[in-house]
Amino acid sequence: MTRTFFLTEDQIIENYSNADKEALDRFWDLVSRFGTPMRELNGVRTTFVWRDLGENTPMHLYMNRITDKQNYDVGRMKQVPGADIHVLTLELASTLTASYGFQSAAQNGERPKGPPPHDHYPTYLDTHNPRALVRDGINGLSLFEGPFNRFRREWHFDAGDIAGTLFSEEVQVGGALRRLWLYLPAETGDEPLPLMTLFDAEIWFGRLHLPVALEKAAAEGKIPPMAVLGVSNVDRADRVASLSANEEFLADVSGTATIWAVTHAASRGVTLAGPEGQIIAGQSLGGLSALVSALREPQRYRWAIAASPSLWWEPGEKRAPADLGDRSVDWLTEQFGTSKDPEIETKVLLSVGVREGLSVPHVHLMEQTMRYFRWDVGLNVYDGGHDFAWWRMALIDDLERIFAG
Repeated sequence: MTRTFFLTEDQIIENYSNADKEALDRFWDLVSRFGTPMRELNGVRTTFVWRDLGENTPMHLYMNRITDKQNYDVGRMKQVPGADIHVLTLELASTLTASYGFQSAAQNGERPKGPPPHDHYPTYLDTHNPRALVRDGINGLSLFEGPFNRFRREWHFDAGDIAGTLFSEEVQVGGALRRLWLYLPAETGDEPLPLMTLFDAEIWFGRLHLPVALEKAAAEGKIPPMAVLGVSNVDRADRVASLSANEEFLADVSGTATIWAVTHAASRGVTLAGPEGQIIAGQSLGGLSALVSALREPQRYRWAIAASPSLWWEPGEKRAPADLGDRSVDWLTEQFGTSKDPEIETKVLLSVGVREGLSVPHVHLMEQTMRYFRWDVGLNVYDGGHDFAWWRMALIDDLERIFAG
């Protein structure tokens, strides 16, 4: 019989208000033994706990698209009177995959201002949950994975050791000196290796250790050995400038950056595939850029992967994600809404998270528009927000679809 430990926030408040040290120590011993978050058996209620550090600071549970943005107040935790426990119970779908962390709460009636941080992690990890998306000391993002989530065991690893080779060098690309990454598998065979070009490499390589997952997938025969060219951002401002459908930057990626990868591979005796074996991939603004690359340089890439593309963006306008929906047809969808050149063979794989609000119907509209104009396009929907927690699963899924033919 499965042993579980589950209490709601109301039960914890009732049982541990003004509890003595011995009772509190027993509680935290149970939490440590069973782990967190606590999940009711055959239900959706899920309880998160944070141990007070002695400062009595109000705490907030950040969970991507569940307790952020307009849902911020949903994440305010309750402090058990006279105890070192902050607690919050949420109803979370069994199919959900989401990143989360703990942080000091904003004052009542207020929300954090400005855009979310990029590759900066102000939230604390859940110390009783061994599964993390990103670790940065005591900070980072923990993982909630519902029992029926789109499980990919390739991403279940602790160490970052790989059998292949990883190059990293700063190169002038898109008007800035930025770090490029190149992963080459240990087993290359006699045929040219497929090459995937991927944006936001500082996260995919520096935080998520993508090559480890790729090697696990290849070892199980789900994908062939492949090379990956990662293109990093200098900082947040550079990311916005470079990935906002910047055709000059994208031309430098398909030119200078790709030549750099081909040259490094050749120095190791490895031949990379030409455009017929190349993939351009990204998420969010990187997804927008992958789609613009497929549209403007279809001769350069055979496949384009775009997760949660930033369809709110359009040229010549100062726009933000909150502007999505101002147009009945998004600018990028409109660009695909013309007769496709029959010579274009680029295939497009789209994905979106069901927790992403208006992005869901807008990505569906893009897929329908592309299909009508005879693009080879597919769309997959995941239970998640605007979140690497499911983007990383979707990437392996899409690679499987590509190489399955």
